[in-house]
Amino acid sequence: MATVSNVTDCINPNGTITVTSPTPLANYEFSIDNVNFQPDPLFSALAGGTYSVYAKSLSTGCVSNPTAKTINIPTVTAPVTTLANPTSCITGNGAITFTGPTPLTNYLFSIDGGQTYQTSTSFTALTDGVYETRVKLISSGCESAIVNKTLSNPVATSPTTTITNNNLCNGSNGTITFTAPTPLTNYEFSIDGGDTYQSGTSFIDLPANTYLTRVKPISSGCESAIVSKYYGCASSSSHSNFNTNTPYRL
Repeated sequence: MATVSNVTDCINPNGTITVTSPTPLANYEFSIDNVNFQPDPLFSALAGGTYSVYAKSLSTGCVSNPTAKTINIPTVTAPVTTLANPTSCITGNGAITFTGPTPLTNYLFSIDGGQTYQTSTSFTALTDGVYETRVKLISSGCESAIVNKTLSNPVATSPTTTITNNNLCNGSNGTITFTAPTPLTNYEFSIDGGDTYQSGTSFIDLPANTYLTRVKPISSGCESAIVSKYYGCASSSSHSNFNTNTPYRL
């Protein structure tokens, strides 16, 4: 058997395990890794975690089965934050601000799961994504649990288009014209899912196909959802000559 003293300092670990049996203790050596044995039943300066405690008889050299003992670390209150989602996909301008635990001056703050910390409660110039918020108590160095927070980019209004069908079934003279969102001058336009954009609203000389229409506000650079548009040639008898299943990309 063994008694445990939990950690109170994560900077300089101070947990202990004291073996109390079998007795008489002087007849045994003790280990918490089944490699290094010592006559002293006290193991000190231990970090938080679960340890396997062994006893070895000095007279026979036989080692006991392990006994698991867990040293706990202090529980640090999980962080509370406020979020400001990015308004630009060109230059990240999102923010995460820690508002708890309090008093804030007692803590360091992290948004990468504790890989790096800072004294300031505010993290700015952030892009969209999932951030692992965490705090560390300065006095003990002990960390809180991670709380995931998500920043999301704005989504532009989906496009509306008009289509002029190809009247040359073996040629390319179809047209797709964007009519929304408005004002049109605030957007760039794509028919290949956003691989390429142009400022003009009309795409001409197109063969029959499926096109992936999309818009992007010039001010933010954030893209809309894709709206798939199919058009064929004016002659219904030739409609089957075109592949309707492969989206068109430039």
